[in-house]
Amino acid sequence: MSPQGGVNQPQTSPSSPLVHMTRCDPNASRDPRHVSWSCDESWLVKTAVCNTGDTVSIRELMTAKQWLRTRLSVSLTSNQWVAQRRFESVTVPTPPGPRHVCVGVYTVNGRTAGAYVRLAEKPLIDFAAVDAALLLEKDD
Repeated sequence: MSPQGGVNQPQTSPSSPLVHMTRCDPNASRDPRHVSWSCDESWLVKTAVCNTGDTVSIRELMTAKQWLRTRLSVSLTSNQWVAQRRFESVTVPTPPGPRHVCVGVYTVNGRTAGAYVRLAEKPLIDFAAVDAALLLEKDD
């Protein structure tokens, strides 16, 4: 807690951004019926409205029973799931130590409507991750 009663937040200089944004690969997320996610380690699955990572399913991080349950759920309700290409997350330095960064984009009817940032100690951004501010710099 800060002396004013607020929570201390990690800060960096606005002139030295931690992460530079780039456009995402449009093929990174797919309908799970159109990729071989269940046998290809380069894919993960998650529910389509997952922004906290609670339903992110990565085979190597799950027990055999959990993986079977996920495979069954995806096969029965594939319209509620999305397959996503896995990527190696980047850590950024923070006062409590290095953190993995997730920048998520909200869409409404296929159009960008907002964004959020979450930080985590491990490469899987889930319910234990903390929210962080997303600051944008105007291009000249």
